[in-house]
Amino acid sequence: MFWAKSIYQLGEIEEDVRQCRQSLRSNPDDQGISETLSRVFKLSEDAAGQCLMAKGWFLAEKP
Repeated sequence: MFWAKSIYQLGEIEEDVRQCRQSLRSNPDDQGISETLSRVFKLSEDAAGQCLMAKGWFLAEKP
């Protein structure tokens, strides 16, 4: 699976990922999470995926 978008510019995915990660780090709801690293990582991946989908990206299967 990979992130795809109908129309995008070169480097756009990198910038969108950077913006999504930045917004996750600055999210006050994420402060004080005392769960295992694997659970926190899963939550972060889900949130990052939702952020990318909001920017128009979707997961596609590699041909």
